Amino acid sequence: MTDKIKVHAGRHFQKYLKNTPWYLLSSLTTKAMGFILLPIFTAYLSVEEFGTLSTLESLGRILPIFISIYLDSAFNRFYYTERNISENKVRSLFSSHFWFISFWGIAVCLLTLALFPYLTSDLPSVTLATFSVVVFTQLLNQLAIMVTLIWSANLLAKRLAIFQILMSLIALFITIYLLVVEHYGWEARIYALGGMALFQFLVLLYFAIKNKWLSFHIDFTILSRSLKFSLPLVPNIAAGWIAMFSDRIILAHFGKLGEVGVYSIAAQVAMLMYVVNDAITKVQGPIAMSGLVDDKTEAKKNMSNFVIAYLAFCIAFYLSLVLFSKELLFYFTTVDYFEAYLLVPILGAVYIFSGIYRVFTNIVSFHNKTWIISVAAFIQAIVNVAFNFIFIPDFGMYAAAYSTLFSMIAYTAFIFYSSQKLDKISLDYKGIFELIVLAFVFLLLIKLLENTFEVGTLLLSIKVIALSLILICTMSLSVSSSFKKDLTHRFRNRSKKS
Repeated sequence: MTDKIKVHAGRHFQKYLKNTPWYLLSSLTTKAMGFILLPIFTAYLSVEEFGTLSTLESLGRILPIFISIYLDSAFNRFYYTERNISENKVRSLFSSHFWFISFWGIAVCLLTLALFPYLTSDLPSVTLATFSVVVFTQLLNQLAIMVTLIWSANLLAKRLAIFQILMSLIALFITIYLLVVEHYGWEARIYALGGMALFQFLVLLYFAIKNKWLSFHIDFTILSRSLKFSLPLVPNIAAGWIAMFSDRIILAHFGKLGEVGVYSIAAQVAMLMYVVNDAITKVQGPIAMSGLVDDKTEAKKNMSNFVIAYLAFCIAFYLSLVLFSKELLFYFTTVDYFEAYLLVPILGAVYIFSGIYRVFTNIVSFHNKTWIISVAAFIQAIVNVAFNFIFIPDFGMYAAAYSTLFSMIAYTAFIFYSSQKLDKISLDYKGIFELIVLAFVFLLLIKLLENTFEVGTLLLSIKVIALSLILICTMSLSVSSSFKKDLTHRFRNRSKKS
């Protein structure tokens, strides 16, 4: 029997300060790599070429759903249980997942290659060789992910961040070399990611063998339990892909590859919101789940305080991003991509809601009611696709952006309502309302400034002043009323004792 590791124990704020910067740095060099490469892509690729790359990458992003059947979620859920029993249980869990994904994943990849002519009918410049690299890159990534999940579960943020940064730098240098020196065009990014995935898989396989997590063994009882947990989530993940990436495929289907390129640039800028959200929730998720298992009442109280502070932070970062997106795209892209700044406020708002709903999915997952997440995602996907097919022919990329936002709002509302029915968390609704009003006021102010002044030193100076106001206002609203009451109560008690 191993000693029980209480990830939630201790001061939560210190855990966020210690681990979030590492996750943030890691995310900046992985998920935001497209943003880092933005000046190079826009200089060397036309909007149509970048649109082709983005559409193909969107197709590739759905493959993990079928390759792993989202077993990584089950691994992440049951790892905490098995770790507290014995190392042998962890080994059985790891090995059962690894070998199932290997055999099943290869079969899925071969079937996908057989469908190549149909899947790429709107992308005439894509070859079978390039498509094959995209497909098997996803398989290698799924086989490697369990080691990183173990590191994340144990809050080994520094180790995980350093490793992911190194992998991202490898992909970055290969991309630049193939694109700038060898003139591979948009295919440079595909081959760079494929090479990085192979190297990453070999390194993490070494760690798995060294730590004795992997053996030639499949426990079908464990596998059955994991599939029962993960299968209900597959519609949720598929719907998530539909909501976030199908719009590019639909745009391409209607012959708007150029708009796919512009839309994807806006999405890369907005992705900075996701990077920050992801870094924070990667710390909050394990803390919340561990706390719910050990002391649910205290965990729910901490989650309530977290929501208001997290929302304030998200809104501050979102407004800052929107505030300077016009300058960012004006100075770092070409004129063909400049229109993307109009989409950033819409797509950036998507990640505020996607960050908030994660907090409440912890409650749903804790109660093993994952079907709720799937139902919500399924409805979201249907609404999103329907809106896209109806409005994209007339309104193009703007319809795609608004469809994504509205469907995400509906999804978040459904998850919130369902989680509150399962296990109610007392929230500071007054503080939340004040933050939302604040966001709308500053959005109107930003729009007014950009309509009044041209891009230049004067507008930039005014925006710096506006940024100061944004930070001051959001910080003043970032503490929940319950937390304020606790602080007041503690202060009064200390005053009485003294």
